[in-house]
Amino acid sequence: MHRAFDLPMGKGVCEILRGEADIAECIHQLDSPAGLSVLPAGKINQQVLKLLALDSLRDMLEPLKQQFDFIIIDSSPLLPVTDGLLVAQHTDGVILSIRRDVSRITKVVSACQKL
Repeated sequence: MHRAFDLPMGKGVCEILRGEADIAECIHQLDSPAGLSVLPAGKINQQVLKLLALDSLRDMLEPLKQQFDFIIIDSSPLLPVTDGLLVAQHTDGVILSIRRDVSRITKVVSACQKL
């Protein structure tokens, strides 16, 4: 996201969850495309993983749902780490990325079952 939108590495979701930053100071409103805002991930640590498990993300997302029409969350792969499953609990839907000739059907089925 930083490279795609030329954003500085800085505070984001992780800092908000830890109480180190406000949402307003972390959101970047882009000039192009108009109407798009980006909230970076920030610097993750074990405390953030615990906060995700305690539904802190839900509390963070509630005011954002009032402010934005759509919220798209890019998360980690589902099988190797738990982050994606913890995040998925607080969304209305999930888009599972599958790469032709790379993704294995057994792994795709396993990821779907976990969801």
